[in-house]
Amino acid sequence: MTTPELMIWSLSAGAIATVIVLNVAELVRSRSKAARQGFVIHLCALCFVALLSGMVLAVEPAWDTPFFRAAQVLIGPLSGAAGAYMMVDWLSARARDRLMSVALRTSMIVCAVAGPLCLLLPQPMQLPASGLVTALAASVALWLSARAWMLGDRLALGMALGCLLMLVAIVGCFLHALQWQSASLGTQIVAAAAIALSNIVVGLVIWQRYVREHRVRRDSRLPTERDPVTQLPGSVIIVQKLVDALKRRRRTGRDGAVLAVLLFDLEHSTAHVGPVGLNDVLSQMASRIQRQVGAMNPVGRYYDRCFVVLVETIASPAALRTLGLRVASSLRKPISVQMPHDQVIDVRLDVGVGVVHMAGHTTNADAVLHEAEEMAQLARGMRSRAAISDPATGKPMAVEDADLAATRGKTRRSRRASSARPSLKARRLANEESVS
Repeated sequence: MTTPELMIWSLSAGAIATVIVLNVAELVRSRSKAARQGFVIHLCALCFVALLSGMVLAVEPAWDTPFFRAAQVLIGPLSGAAGAYMMVDWLSARARDRLMSVALRTSMIVCAVAGPLCLLLPQPMQLPASGLVTALAASVALWLSARAWMLGDRLALGMALGCLLMLVAIVGCFLHALQWQSASLGTQIVAAAAIALSNIVVGLVIWQRYVREHRVRRDSRLPTERDPVTQLPGSVIIVQKLVDALKRRRRTGRDGAVLAVLLFDLEHSTAHVGPVGLNDVLSQMASRIQRQVGAMNPVGRYYDRCFVVLVETIASPAALRTLGLRVASSLRKPISVQMPHDQVIDVRLDVGVGVVHMAGHTTNADAVLHEAEEMAQLARGMRSRAAISDPATGKPMAVEDADLAATRGKTRRSRRASSARPSLKARRLANEESVS
């Protein structure tokens, strides 16, 4: 093997090894079936390149033994069998198409049996027979991937491209291993590039299939995870986020806020724009809320007439006034809805915004949500349509009239009082000593 040839195949092997490293990292992280399948396929490709390119013998000529030549004969059919086994699961052949399932299983069995049988042939015929079996397995995989794509599997087109590149690589690698006259430097470059690109494409589509299946399983377990109209997190996720935020409050002592947005008289809006138009209105409303509070703060649809906003941190309690007024003012502006025949209708929603201050000592998520809904209900009768509990008196009032500066002092006093109280462990020890 010349120096340029060694460089070509070393680059190809290095590209495959890089994919294997990334695959191992994904395997450690997710421990998924897709990661295991990808690891086996990429490892077979690396062994295929190392054995048939001649780079191993170029580094260590003493390894040219009968065992090494047998490995050269077996690696192609065994890789074909592994690929067919993987594609049975990846294409869901059992559930999709009987022909696809039978063809892949037949290809897997033929490759597994034909590989050892090639060793029984005369020495000059072993490697060509192995190459023929491997090329046939890749051709079957290419045909069935294209068939799956025509049946509606969009990801199968990527797998078909990977199989086509692999078929090109198989022909080039075996021509080079047989020292065929047509295995020129250009042929080797094409084969080495094809097998590297094939592994990248196949690894990518295997990972994409896993991501889709994982999303489907996750969505089936949590049917309310995403609101179908606004695509916002549903009640399950927003409550969990609130619980986690309250835990962080106790640890960090930072101030935050929860906003509830209630919609009133939706039947009136539905009568004007219809159910489809109302969905458009709700989607635009969700976008307005998210823009006002920022992308870092979660917005969810608690139920059909209520949106909940979780503001993780605020600069000061006084910022609640600006936040509540800004959200309420934005939602009271007309929302344009595109109707049939290029007609545009402006819809003005009847809303109420309830604001609840989350201090470091706040612990009850249910109480916070209930208070936010109550404030939003009462806000309907206020000029600004935003209400908050007054920190001095505890009475609901318009957010623009509340003395939020008192909240800071109240929060600081509660923090000093909590820090001055003895810990639970200290109180337990004191009780034990008094008893003794």
